[in-house]
Amino acid sequence: MVSTRDRIIESAKTLFASRNYRDVSVSAIAEHAKLSNSLFYRYFNNKEDLLAELVNESIFTLAKFVKSLSPGQTVESVVHMLVNSLCEYASQHLREMKILHEVEYTSVEAARRVHAVLDDYLQRFLTDVVNEYGADVVHWFVLGPLRFSIVYHTIWMGEPVPESVREELQDFVLHGLDPNFHVMDHRVFDHVVSQISNRDDTTKLKLLQAAEQLFGSVGFKETKVGDITTVAEVALGTFYTYFKSKEEVLEELVKRTNNDFRHTLKEAIQPFQDRRDAEIAAYYVFLQYFKKHPHIYAVVREAEFFVPEAARYYYEKIKLSYLRPIQKAVELGQFREFTPEHLAIFLMGIGHYMGMDLLILGQAEETDFIRKLIKLSRLLYKGVKR
Repeated sequence: MVSTRDRIIESAKTLFASRNYRDVSVSAIAEHAKLSNSLFYRYFNNKEDLLAELVNESIFTLAKFVKSLSPGQTVESVVHMLVNSLCEYASQHLREMKILHEVEYTSVEAARRVHAVLDDYLQRFLTDVVNEYGADVVHWFVLGPLRFSIVYHTIWMGEPVPESVREELQDFVLHGLDPNFHVMDHRVFDHVVSQISNRDDTTKLKLLQAAEQLFGSVGFKETKVGDITTVAEVALGTFYTYFKSKEEVLEELVKRTNNDFRHTLKEAIQPFQDRRDAEIAAYYVFLQYFKKHPHIYAVVREAEFFVPEAARYYYEKIKLSYLRPIQKAVELGQFREFTPEHLAIFLMGIGHYMGMDLLILGQAEETDFIRKLIKLSRLLYKGVKR
């Protein structure tokens, strides 16, 4: 017979995974478990205590699973087991993976713990690679594409990571992009990203800038419409002249960010005829851009949980911008043969987790960006085997 405590935990897992943690109340959990609110408080002090237990349980289960993996001695077997096992684990533990995915953004401690659990596998079985390039760089290159593929396919699309994606991911991690022996053009670090210039000083822009600041520093859920109008120094009613809701503001911010960032990216990579150089230049610009605009980075991540359609728009536009350049790079012999849609996800995954590491989990200077990107370029070109 299922205990009352377990009923609460199971209901919380279901609700946190189907909506998001910040939108679920204690009353909703109690109702789903067919219990009274008072019975909930007999077992947990509040929703935060319950979430902490779920996170601890999810990380413990993931750690136990990772420690149980025992690949063969070859680099191929190490990569093969990691990719396939983690994809299967995500499908079988979808609720827990969704919860961890959200909590990684809201809790630096939880993100570091998940990072450490997965790093354990790399340090045990790719020891030489980790010693040569550093644990963080290897994590971005090996686990970034894998984790983002799981987020994209399993968490967002609701499907197992396709076999064809897994196979190409293993090939990418083992052998990299470069079909020959490309030497990176160090001009990739010449571009300097400037602050976004203010558009016309309109009331709508004031509201957007105020929302960006508040969503990025306080959080979307915690920000009220009145807070936005106060910071923007306009009347409360004025907000509704331009926007129907907070969600509409968040959606517009994400779309503007996408347009501004892609314009900045286009300028930075334009000097490079070789896409291998352009990829490193793009990562450098990405890190500069969001370090200069930290609130915008937070806004994009918030959108994933509160306005998922806007977040999908952001990532799909980025993915689409990769496809023609990837195909052209393959035709010119600059890239090895990959399915453009798959490779786009892999490259986005590297940037996603690199951004999380350098922009959320730690304060890194631009000299750190350059040093780490030089190491990353070697893995990106050669892979862990070559």
